[in-house]
Amino acid sequence: MKTLHSILFLIFLLVNAEAGSLRFLAWDHEVASRKLLVRNGGKDHEIVDLHPDKRSEWVTGISSETETLLVTPQVLDAGKQPATLPLVIPPGIREPLVILLPDRRKATGLAVFVVEDSAEGFQFGVTRFVNATTKAQTVRYGKNLLRLDKSWIPTDVMAGGQARNVGIQIESGGVPSKISYSGVWEYDPDTRKIAIIVPGTDSDAGVIAVKIISENRRSLTKL
Repeated sequence: MKTLHSILFLIFLLVNAEAGSLRFLAWDHEVASRKLLVRNGGKDHEIVDLHPDKRSEWVTGISSETETLLVTPQVLDAGKQPATLPLVIPPGIREPLVILLPDRRKATGLAVFVVEDSAEGFQFGVTRFVNATTKAQTVRYGKNLLRLDKSWIPTDVMAGGQARNVGIQIESGGVPSKISYSGVWEYDPDTRKIAIIVPGTDSDAGVIAVKIISENRRSLTKL
């Protein structure tokens, strides 16, 4: 039965990939509370189940041949029309995950960050680190050592082996003795994680926090 569920789920992904599909992730609950639409080919698609801790439902039927816009019906631009923001999917991304970030500089109040979310490009068992601070970060995750520039370029690491606890330390600004974050994370080869390093409440002191979004393969095969 599990095999049948897995096959059906793969068919679901393939159909969505052919039609063009997106999933969304809200940065926080404030962003998640907003009513948002995706406009493509003259049609508006509502983003359903937007949440900061899990991916939204699929927005399907998106054509790459026409412009795609994020529309905020409750926020108007200078022309008294719903504010819009272009959604540009970088070439080569098969299953885009669009992270919605607060940005008061834009008319929509939002910015977007797009990452690959396909099982091939983002495998289960992988932890994907994204440095959203203004300082370089050094991550010690189990036996792995990662150096993250002050950019949003994703860096993937797989602890490997069986499910277990893995120690993590993050040093800010390239200072080896300045540990800004320390903890023990659960590693599961059937779970993939996005770990976004963000400034903490006392950023001047070098304090950081980590926003983690997990997705488990076993829960997906129940579809």
